[in-house]
Amino acid sequence: MSVLVKEKTEMQHQLREAHETGELRERHIQSIQSELADRNGRLMRAEAEMGAARHEIEKLNAMVRREGDELERCRRECSEWQAKAWHIQQDSNDAQVRLELFIAWN
Repeated sequence: MSVLVKEKTEMQHQLREAHETGELRERHIQSIQSELADRNGRLMRAEAEMGAARHEIEKLNAMVRREGDELERCRRECSEWQAKAWHIQQDSNDAQVRLELFIAWN
């Protein structure tokens, strides 16, 4: 009888240890699941931010292209005005020479 009581006590002890081990593992699993959910949430927020950043980059690139096109148009226009100014200066110089010649002959 005492052998049975001793075996029963040992089995109860083993059962208690197994139960405690199971509870520890369950808490550990819950902790890991909670951490995983937190990380998934952070990942989703980071992906959303990255998508918004990509969209903003595309928008800024389009603006840079438009500004570049406008700058090129302004450069061409400036070049045209410089050429016109050069021609006007040449015409003015020619007129000055003709005027001086006219005055000299009269």
